[in-house]
Parts: sequence; structure tokens; C-alpha cells
Amino acid sequence: MRVACCLRLLPLLVLPFFLGCGNDSDATLVRGVVADGYLENAQVCVDRNQNRRCDPDEPAAMSDAQGAFQLIAPAHWLDESPLIAEIAAGTSINHEPEGDVVADRDYLLSTPPGAWRRAPADGRIFISPLTAMVHERMVSYPMTLTEAVAYVRAQIATDADLFVDYLAGEKGGEQAEEYARLHRIARVAALSLQDQMEIFATTAAANGFPCDKANLYAATTRQVQQKLVYYTQMTETARNNPDPRAILDANSTTPGVDEIKAKLAMMAIPAPAADPQPIYAAGLYWADLDMDQDGNLVAEYTRDGLGAPKPDGGYQLDRSSYRFDMASTTWTAVPAAELQNEYHLHLTPEGWVRCDPTIEQTLEFPGNNRVLWTDVPTGLRYSEALGVKKASGEAINTFLYGYGLTAAETAIFPAAAEFYQAISVPLQDIYTIYPERAIPIDGGSLFPPGMTSLREIAALEDFPFANEFREVMGEEVLMVYFVRGAPGAVQMNTGLMVLIDGLLYPGESRAQGVPETYLDFNRAALDAMTSAAIATLP
Repeated sequence: MRVACCLRLLPLLVLPFFLGCGNDSDATLVRGVVADGYLENAQVCVDRNQNRRCDPDEPAAMSDAQGAFQLIAPAHWLDESPLIAEIAAGTSINHEPEGDVVADRDYLLSTPPGAWRRAPADGRIFISPLTAMVHERMVSYPMTLTEAVAYVRAQIATDADLFVDYLAGEKGGEQAEEYARLHRIARVAALSLQDQMEIFATTAAANGFPCDKANLYAATTRQVQQKLVYYTQMTETARNNPDPRAILDANSTTPGVDEIKAKLAMMAIPAPAADPQPIYAAGLYWADLDMDQDGNLVAEYTRDGLGAPKPDGGYQLDRSSYRFDMASTTWTAVPAAELQNEYHLHLTPEGWVRCDPTIEQTLEFPGNNRVLWTDVPTGLRYSEALGVKKASGEAINTFLYGYGLTAAETAIFPAAAEFYQAISVPLQDIYTIYPERAIPIDGGSLFPPGMTSLREIAALEDFPFANEFREVMGEEVLMVYFVRGAPGAVQMNTGLMVLIDGLLYPGESRAQGVPETYLDFNRAALDAMTSAAIATLP
């Protein structure tokens, strides 16, 4: 009997060289290494059709005991297609320093299109759980390879090259300790990926919903990627006993049937990059949707659109916010005075500058499917890209599930409904605090000198957190500083806390080039989700 989603890897002819490229001058010899620890008998191929299988007509090779492989393929194939490594239960062998282990489950690893051009000095491309996380970001969002690398490096707080063999790197050199840390994180990520692939596949088979291999890999790598910061922190905490299984079991959660179904269905909907200007002209929406303890829908949305044209090009941002009123089942405008209380403070070279929803922002459309945002008071600039998911005919639960809400199983989106997988990339280092969420806390001794006053942090270089892992316990407060890199250059989106006059101000810091991700939508999608959620209320 065949199940709905099968992980078993089929035997495939290994091609020692590539023939019929169509352009011999384009043929490229690729040498590489596949690793959790070094993985032997892993099937590596150029996944030309991106179905996450090594097909007979795709250049392929088997890895040896050092995880090494080589294959020949046209350079443009390598630029357009990922390399995948199929690890087969009972056949593939994971060579770790403490011993060899035969794989007991089938799973996949990958490295993204174009990664071969980032091979280190030895010319060998690296395929690992960490390069799989980079690939996942490019699949889920309209990120460039550079942006995806920055995102994952930020999550695991490293300035090391993710395409360098961490097993070789940990044996010596200036970054030996750092590559040993990356190896520990990768081991946890690899085991989590195996767990999630097994859970998703068996759940889909038992409940009879679609689960092809490409969507399975996309959904489960995304599942692991979303926990990568946590895995990094737990690995750091357990550095003296970094057992991957113990780390995962300590705080393991198994996704339910509805969650797995929604996530697989979400990954089955493509999200190609699109021109953002007509989307903003029609209005881009983002929302908070929830249910209160009395069973009422609690919803608030913000619409971003194009306002007046600017004399020097671009548009002023037209922003409006609305709150759902259950009594009248209508949307009412959020008062401007209330919006003004939801301000942030950004640190600029001139000091802290207020930014709130009522202050001017501008949008420019330079092409290449990007929009450039400028916050006028602070001068902060962002580059944004949108990947469009056409939701016509899709189950509303596929998207509503992420808000913790459900709709009738038969509820589907109308023809016009769209969702936007958005990324926002800061074009400079950003440091932000949120005064409206200040927390009372006793004493200033929790912080290093110079952290007790905003007046003493008037310039970017005043931040003392570079190259540190710092965990500080306070009164009902756990703060984790997880920052690595050159002094003054924060390498990740981190929980940044500033103590002023006995109040703890939560905030964040984000390095230049590290994207943030969002899920936005159009009005048709918003109305459909709201109506479907209300229809299920008692």
C-alpha cells in the first residue's frame, strides 16, 4: 500500500561525469562536502526541477567517507538550481568525531542556487544543516543569497562563513572555537529536521492530505529554521554536554494535525517576487487577529498605501489603522492620539530620535521588484521585497491558522485574495527601544558601566555588547544578549535592553543587511479571514 507522503529514497544511477550539457564550455566541475558530521553514501545532485529528488537526468554523485563528492554540470544550472543531498536510512553513514552512526531515517540537506560561487579557498562547496536553513529563507521569501546568509548568520549569532566546512574549521585556525560552535548547532538542527520530516510525513499519511517531497522539505526546514535562535541559545547553555537529543527533548513540542496540514498547504502555494508599486497603490494590509477570553474576535489592521507624490520622486506613505468592533461588526478608525503613544526611539549618530506612525515616511520604487522606505526624522532606510501568494480557492484555515484562529473547513478565499511574503532589509545598523513597554526593575548592577542612561549611549559606538554572550536574570525578567562581530556592529536581531531611572526599556538591534520577515495581505484576504473567523464564533 502506498502512503500519501513517502520518504523512501529510490536507487539512482550515479553519474561520474555529465554529458549533453548543450554547451560544453559551460560545463563546470563541482567539488564539495556534505555534512552533519561527514556524511558517507549521501546522494548529491543538481535539483534541476526543484522537486527535492535526485532524478535520473540530473547530474549526481555519491559522497565518500569524508563527505566528499564531485560532479559536472552547466554553470547556469548551478546558478539556478540547489544542490541537494539525500541521506538514506540503512545506507548513509554519519561520521562524527565520537563515532560512526548509520542513518536510521531518510532526510534531506541542501545548499541554495548560486552557492557554488561562494566556495571557500579550497574550492569545495559545503552542504550542511546550516546551508539548508539559508536555502529555506530563499524558498519562503524573495531574498537574495546575500540576504538569506545574513539572516541565518544573525539567528546563530556568527560572523563565520556558513559555506566553510565547520568540521575542518574546528580543527584549527583563528575561528576554530566558532566553527566548533556551528558544528554543535548544526547537529541539533539536523536531528530536528529528521524529527520534523518524520512527524509531518507520518501525519500526512495517516490523515490522507497531500504531502509531496518538495513541500515536505520546505515546510520542515522552515519549522526548524523558526527554532534556530532557540537551538543556538540552548546549545550555548549546554556547551559542556551538547547532546542534540537531550537539547531537543528538553523542550520538544509536536505540531498537531491541523498545524501540519496548514503548513504543508502553505508551502504548496508559490510566492514569486512581484512589482510592489501596484500592490501599494491598491493598499497593503497587516493585522493582529486574536480571540479574547469571552470568545470575541479581537482584530486590528493597518493599511499602507501611496499618498501624495514627492517632488523628487516617490510617494509619501499613506497609513491608516482600524479596530474591529464586535457589537456592530464593523471596522472603526484608531484615534490618532492613541497611535502617537505607540512610538519608538531610534538611535542615530546625533542621538535618540522619536519615530511614530504619524511621522512622515516615503516610498520609492527603483525597480528590481523592490521598494525603498525612508523614515524622514531618523533618516533610516529599508529595502523591501514582496513575494505574492495567490490565495484564490485556497482554504482560509491555511492562513488563519497562523493567528490561532479557525474557520469552517469549507471556507475558501475569493478570487482576488492575495498574501505577501515580505522582507524588509535595513540599509544601516539599527538600534531601537520601545518606551511604551518599559518594565520596572531594581538596581542598575545588572548592566555593564555606561548602560544606565540614554545620555551615555548617544552614539552607535557606545554599545558595549560586541563579541559577547550575556544572560542576565532580573526581577521576573530574563534577558539574553547574543551578539557577535566587530565592536559596534551587531550581527543579529537581538533582545536589547536599556535601563533608565529604574525602568527597563525593551528593544532590538539589527545589523545592516539582516532582513526582517512579515506576512501581509490585500483587503480581499483580510475580509475573507475576518468573516470566516466570525462565522465560527458561538
